[in-house]
This record gives sequence, structure tokens and C-alpha cells, in this order.
Amino acid sequence: MRTAKGIFSAKPKVWLVLIIIAYFISRFTLLKTGFGLDPDAWRIANSAFDLHFLGYYHPSRLPGYPLPELIDSILIPQGWVATNLATSIISLLGITFFYKILSKLRMKLKLLITISFALMPSVWINSANSMDYMWATSLLIMALYFLIDEKVCISAILLGLSSASRMSNAIFVVPFAYWILSSEGKRNEKLRKTIYFLCLTIVIACIFYIPIINEFGLKFFPHLPGKMTKILVAKNLVRTFGLLPCIAVPLALIYIVYKTIITKSSRRRILIFSIISMILVFGLFAKIPYEACYLLPIVPIILLALTTGMSRKALLIISILLIQPSIFTFRPKKIIDKGAILKNIRHREQQLDFAKRIISEASHKHSVFVIGTWLPVVTYLKKVEFLTEGEMIYFERKFPNKKFWDHEKDVWFAYLL
Repeated sequence: MRTAKGIFSAKPKVWLVLIIIAYFISRFTLLKTGFGLDPDAWRIANSAFDLHFLGYYHPSRLPGYPLPELIDSILIPQGWVATNLATSIISLLGITFFYKILSKLRMKLKLLITISFALMPSVWINSANSMDYMWATSLLIMALYFLIDEKVCISAILLGLSSASRMSNAIFVVPFAYWILSSEGKRNEKLRKTIYFLCLTIVIACIFYIPIINEFGLKFFPHLPGKMTKILVAKNLVRTFGLLPCIAVPLALIYIVYKTIITKSSRRRILIFSIISMILVFGLFAKIPYEACYLLPIVPIILLALTTGMSRKALLIISILLIQPSIFTFRPKKIIDKGAILKNIRHREQQLDFAKRIISEASHKHSVFVIGTWLPVVTYLKKVEFLTEGEMIYFERKFPNKKFWDHEKDVWFAYLL
């Protein structure tokens, strides 16, 4: 009789194929339901559309997210299924390399931790839309893998590409530099590698930002909106990551930090790397806490730290807590409610229906419709309508993300007056 261990290790390629199939099945409905619930996903789609069909590049929003915007411009003729699928593929690569990192460092419960990462709501949802979060996170994970594998050049290129997906990921040059400097070898050689790594990362990222710098100069950072209250930030975190993970993970991290201070094991380097990364990311988030998904790049590093310093039983509990919000959530009135995935699917369907309703009701000629965050959705749908009918698309170059003109009816759709 074959043991359970033998069954799971007999044909790893078969299991790999099954996992990949399960991955895409779990994201199938999301892939075909618009570019994503976040209006920024539709802004990326508009940026890609304008570059492909009108020959003009403008960032979806400042400071720019050029790598996903440029790649989506190639895929945009096939619509949201193609751009969402591209995000899913890069996300799958990131998840695969996360497993490879855990394997390389000989971490316990590596498959379970990888599955919990893939199925937590923020990763599940953002790996099946056209947002830039998983582009930046996946490239960061790949950069970390090659850093651990001592391939500094490849790691620098990938971190540069990650920074070209989200500029904020450039802060990871600090923990990456620590990793190089804390490795074995001569001091001068380590310093040379660090300088080479920093320069190559910056050059790769800057290449992608050249069109934005050319258009806006060096003043291309956005004006930040008003301050967020602590209660609103907390609500966003719970909605994105789940209530129980928001309680359990910080407590576990406090334990990990304490363990890092008192331990002198070989894992100390990994824990210090993780702590430096967390300080930088949470510090930046404290300054701009507008979206909880800004924290997504630190999630795999937090999981790496937890895997390093916690018992198998504790890791099992945390893994279950991470996946739980995707399946069901807790609410005061209903106690148990639908999970984040089913809610996201329903809201994305409603988003498309309501945007089409706005377009159908905008029948009064010579009118202005102020539609706020619905503007990027309506703008994209109108552009596709004009393209399908062979009509000319009038492009507002100065304010591409603030208004759109339906020249047939002389109707303006505006974000704000």
C-alpha cells in the first residue's frame, strides 16, 4: 500500500498541473467581469486604450505605473479578459517563486503557506483584475528569490521592473542592500555588489518613467487627498484582509520581533530583512493610508517571517485565518456573510450594469453629467462603442482622466465640475 506521503510525492508534475488548473478555475468568473472594481483599474485600461488606438501615452494616475500600462496597451484590443489574464499569469509566477523561496530556505509547511497566500482575498481579487498591485508584488517576489540565489543582476532588473509597476516598491532597495551586505565575503566585494545592485535597479525603473518625466518634469508626484481617520483606515484593512487576520498577524509579528532580539540562530538574517521591510512599508503606509492594498507587497515577506519564527500549529491556524475572509465573513447583524470573492464578483457585475445605465440615460443633448468615480468606467465603454461603430474618438489631452466628450450628442461626462 502506498503511503499518503508517497501519493503526494509520486508525480509532482501532475500535482503542478492540477494546481495551475485550480488556480485559473478559481479566478475564471473574475477574469471575465470588467477590469476590476477599483476605478484605477479602468484608468489603466483607458491609458492602454489611448496608447494603442490613439498613439498617445498618459499615465493612468500619477506618479505613473508604466510597466502594466504599456503591457496592457498591447493586449487592450482583446478587452478585459486579456489584461486580467496577463495579471493572473504574472501573479501565478509570483506565487510559484514564493514557493521556491520557502523551499530554498527550507521552511516548514511551505505548500500550505503558499496556498494561503494565493487564496487570501487581496491576492485572489487582485490577481484577476487589471490593477498593478500583483504586478509589483510578483516581480518583487521574483527579485527576492534571485537575491537569495545570489544572482544580483537578475534581482536588480526585477526590482527595477517592480518599481516601474509601483514606484513605492523602490523602498525595497534598502532591505535588499542589507541582504547583500550581510552575506559572507569580503567587505569591499559586498560593497561593490551593493552599489551595482542599487544603480542597476534605479536605471531600469527610470527607463520606464522617462515618458512621464518628459511630460510632467520632476513634479509628477500627485497631490495627496485629505487625511484619513484612523477608524476609516482600520475599516479598509479589515475589509481587505479580514478581521481575524488583522488581529492575529500583528500579535504574531510582535512575537517574531521579540524572538529576533533574543535569538542568534541562522534565521536571524531573514528576520532582520523582514523587519526592515515592514518598518519601511508600514512607515510609508502611515503617510499615505488611502488603500489597504498598498500593503500587498509586504504580505509575502510577513509570511516569510512568520514561517521562520512560528510553530507548525501556529502557522496552520494563521493559514486558515488568511483564507477564511475569501470564503465567508463576519457581520454584526448577519453573523456569517458571503466571502470577499463572491461579493467582489457581484459588485463588479453591478458596476458594469450601472455604468451602462448611465450611458443609456445620458440621452439629453448639450448636457454635462458629473459622475465622479464612474468616469473611467463610462469613458472606456464609450470609447469601445465609438471604435466598434467606426466613429471618431475625441481625446481630451490636457485632462484625459477628468472628462470625456460624446461628440455625437455633445454630452460631457466629468469627474467633478
